[in-house]
Amino acid sequence: MGLENNSGKLTFVNIKEGKLYIKPKDSEVQFFDALSGVITKVEFANETYEGNVFERAKITILDGEDKYLLQIRTDSGYFRGFCNSLRMGNPTERFRCAPSYKKEEGKNPQTTFFVQQNGQTLKHYSTMEHPEDVPPVTKVKFKGKDVWDGTEQIDYWKNWLLSIKFEHEAIAGGNGIQAYKAGERKDNIPEANDITEPIDDLPF
Repeated sequence: MGLENNSGKLTFVNIKEGKLYIKPKDSEVQFFDALSGVITKVEFANETYEGNVFERAKITILDGEDKYLLQIRTDSGYFRGFCNSLRMGNPTERFRCAPSYKKEEGKNPQTTFFVQQNGQTLKHYSTMEHPEDVPPVTKVKFKGKDVWDGTEQIDYWKNWLLSIKFEHEAIAGGNGIQAYKAGERKDNIPEANDITEPIDDLPF
């Protein structure tokens, strides 16, 4: 079952350092580990924060009577990982997803999403060794410095998501949004420290 006392309402779900979080009205921020349900709609929107414009994917997920809006920056490893994993399953069927954040001293954070379907953690459709038809992230010059540009890759995943026809209006309730105590996870979604392959979370 989803969050209590949330029937018919849309709950906004964001991501911070490998955790899903919500901010109920007149309440404290609440953190969770995973979200499950069925995607009913995908949209993209530009937003501004502290003068910087960025784009977010807005993914509506239905779990019984509970409806969530998962918001992911498209220029992030979270977005690429979410799409890259979901493509190996059936994006129109029920799934469970969990963000992951791994930070090593002196290195940029590695972020991704683990996606489960039918009890199995989905692998990536595109990897460094086998990129399939996904455009690579390229190095370009910006103000005299080398930076990574993932525009073509982001557009690829956006177009893939928008090509899917999501038709679900109602499904049976499930686990909704979930939180677990450290060491007591009740699923087999990997933890951040279980990441053994490069995630290709490049700064752009």
